[in-house]
Amino acid sequence: MAAEGGDCADPRILQLRATILQSNHDIATHEHWDKERACVILSGGRDSSIAACAGRQPLGLRAAFTVLASPGATDRPFAAAVAAAAGLQHRQLDLSLEDVLQELPTCVRVLQSFDPMTLRNDVAVCAALRAAAAAGFTCAVMGDAADELFGGYNFTHRLDDAAWQHNRERMARLMRFGSVPLGRHFGLFVASPFNQPAVIQAAMQFSKADCVQLRPAGAGTGACPQREQHEHKQQDTVQQEDNMQGQQAQQQAQPEPGPSPPPLLGKMPLRLAFPEGPTCWRGKDPIEVGCGTTELGDRPWLPQPAEGYFSRLISDTELRRGGGRRRRKG
Repeated sequence: MAAEGGDCADPRILQLRATILQSNHDIATHEHWDKERACVILSGGRDSSIAACAGRQPLGLRAAFTVLASPGATDRPFAAAVAAAAGLQHRQLDLSLEDVLQELPTCVRVLQSFDPMTLRNDVAVCAALRAAAAAGFTCAVMGDAADELFGGYNFTHRLDDAAWQHNRERMARLMRFGSVPLGRHFGLFVASPFNQPAVIQAAMQFSKADCVQLRPAGAGTGACPQREQHEHKQQDTVQQEDNMQGQQAQQQAQPEPGPSPPPLLGKMPLRLAFPEGPTCWRGKDPIEVGCGTTELGDRPWLPQPAEGYFSRLISDTELRRGGGRRRRKG
């Protein structure tokens, strides 16, 4: 399966595109889907970009919601470009970390989780879903499951073929997404074209060699300067989780090229099946990097290590003192 050119003659790629498009029609006929009040939660990554652009007409999408919690949030230019390309009203929510943290109790209560990475990701999803519900939307499409099915996570790129296949099958079997219960909490029906049974079945036809390939020569970068350091630091946590109004606006919102990206890209079948759109060759940014909530925690893996939000609030000495007092009180 070659990764050059805008067209692909591989019948599996053509079938994958047809299957994902059909999945959008299946979602649109669900009893809880209302095409008059439908939106997309948009990061501008490959997955939500396909959900936005390919789902715009069949799902009746009217708006895109993007949460940005820091000036360095890498989703900012990509989400704007995709919303313009899809002709969607873009509701960009520029929030402070303090604002986003207001969603933390809801996330913990609804998801029944204290996992730091899960919460850094899902507080942004929660804020976007809350805003969508407050704006009168009753259903939202996401890009969930594409990373799990098509080798999106960078840490899987180092696995040999058999281990990669085993890991993909395990993730496909166990994957659950916080967007669904969080959406339900706000009265929103949440769906993704990628976790529909027919798409899961179609994904299994692709091997690691099909999904993870060298970036084609001439492909745009879409780079995040800190992606590789971040994913290297987070790969063990990710493994534990298992568990896309016009041409002018699109050009104005086109992301600026960044530094040289990693040579390998995942999700190649999706990139070939949906080559249209401004972020076809964007690499993988974890949700927390894309929205900026990664700044909640310390980032010692950066070239210039940075303290996180919580470390700036309380020193290590104060934390130890507080822990000692709690132990003495029993």
